[in-house]
Amino acid sequence: MRSIFTNLKILVVPLTTLIMAVTFTTTPALSARAPGNTAGPLTTAEKTDYTETTLYPEIMEFIYRVARRSDVVQVVEFCVSTEGRLVPLVILSREGISSVYELAMTGRDVVLIQANIHAGEVEGKEASLMLIREIGNGNLDKLLENQVILVIPDLNADGNEKLSERNRRDNGPRLAGERVNGQNLDLN
Repeated sequence: MRSIFTNLKILVVPLTTLIMAVTFTTTPALSARAPGNTAGPLTTAEKTDYTETTLYPEIMEFIYRVARRSDVVQVVEFCVSTEGRLVPLVILSREGISSVYELAMTGRDVVLIQANIHAGEVEGKEASLMLIREIGNGNLDKLLENQVILVIPDLNADGNEKLSERNRRDNGPRLAGERVNGQNLDLN
């Protein structure tokens, strides 16, 4: 069976590049925490001054809350993880596209963002949630003029829930998920 993505021109853009481009070219600077500049919801990282990371139930609540408030944000099932978690695909489009089939019919360019491939590397997950929120709130709606953006904010949903203090000892959350998924596989 051919993938629906076969007929689409998919541009896989590193999340950091996209976030930098958005931050430095289209919006006024936001503070690191940004609660005064952002019409919620806030990620767990933002709420805790980046001492905690957003867990699976909070991710799902966050994206559905944004989707309920915005016509440009649709949430569909990308897949189900080994441990039975729904892995969401967030579709950001001016048209309110709600399926990859509708997307294929538009002929528009597509940007695919995959975050949290290694669940201990939390910054991409947090940034992708913030991007979804800012587009949903209308702060970055220019990004949807010429393309549709697909976001998988938590590709490794199982690894995200396996919290450890030993993972990623750096300046960030005290607990972070594991690199591997529910089958102990590295998703790279």
